Amino acid sequence: MQELRCTAFMATPTYVLGMADVARNKLGIDPAKDLHVRKITCAGEPGASIPTTKRRMEEVWGAKVYDHIGATEIGAWSYECTEQPGGLHVNEAFFLVEIEDLETGQIITEPGKRFSSSARNSSQILECLAGGGKKWANFSFITFGLA
Repeated sequence: MQELRCTAFMATPTYVLGMADVARNKLGIDPAKDLHVRKITCAGEPGASIPTTKRRMEEVWGAKVYDHIGATEIGAWSYECTEQPGGLHVNEAFFLVEIEDLETGQIITEPGKRFSSSARNSSQILECLAGGGKKWANFSFITFGLA
C-alpha cells in the first residue's frame, strides 16, 4: 500500500482494523499519516454501518469508510452514498424491494410505504422478511448523494 500509494481499498471491517493494527504495531506505520488511503469500502460484515466501528476505522486510517451490501448469488444490491445519511440505498438499477404480507402474499402498501423501481427483473431476486409484514421501519426517500 505504501509503495503503490494506494488511495482506496475494499475489505471486511475486521480486516480493515486488523491491517491498521499490524501497520502500527508490527511495521511502525501510522496508516492515517504514512499511507495515502482516503476511501475504504467495507462488505461482508455489518461493521461499516455501526457508527462506533465506522468511526474507529475512519480515525485509524484517516479515510472515509463506506458500507456495501451484496451476496454472491445476486450481486451488489445496496450501497452507502457520499452524503452518508446513516443508511444505505437500494441499487434500483437492478433491484426492486417490495414488502409482502407473508400470510396473504399481497404487497403491503399501508401505511403507504413501499419501495419500487421501474427496473424490475423477470425473476424474484431479493426477498426481505420483516416480522411477517407486521413491523414497519421508519424511513424516508432520499435523493441526495446518488450521483
